[in-house]
Amino acid sequence: MFEPETMELSALMRLVQISKNWTFNLKIRQLLSHLDLSAVIFQQLCNLSSLDLTYGARDLKMDYEKSLFGMTFHDMVKLAKGLNETNSLTTLTLHRNKIDDDMCRMLSVGMQNNQTVTYLDLSHNHIADRGLRSLTQCLLDNSVLTDLRMASNEVSVCGG
Repeated sequence: MFEPETMELSALMRLVQISKNWTFNLKIRQLLSHLDLSAVIFQQLCNLSSLDLTYGARDLKMDYEKSLFGMTFHDMVKLAKGLNETNSLTTLTLHRNKIDDDMCRMLSVGMQNNQTVTYLDLSHNHIADRGLRSLTQCLLDNSVLTDLRMASNEVSVCGG
């Protein structure tokens, strides 16, 4: 378990390096720091086929801070870069990350040349018509995506 307050990034990198040949599925439910996913995950874990990622914290009680939840645009830029580099990832789950239209457009850039992701879950975010349109435009040409989950977003009838 990586705890950014008490653990250095070098310790995480050692752990990733040791387990890289045996890591196929990665589920991160409480990512508090905004790591460079491209460098830490995609470049190191060459066998990774499933990534389930949720930025946020659990059991905060009175220590709640809004900034602890959701991806930033910079996080999405790093993820998009990683999606361009990976050739093993087939499943990507990004639900409950406060992804908006601009971040969805950046995700589209990463998905545009990706030939491996067949399942994409973007449910429970803040994606509206504009974000969905940008995603579908990039997926029309060159995509292998077969399953797109968009439940509980802000898509209207026009966007659907």
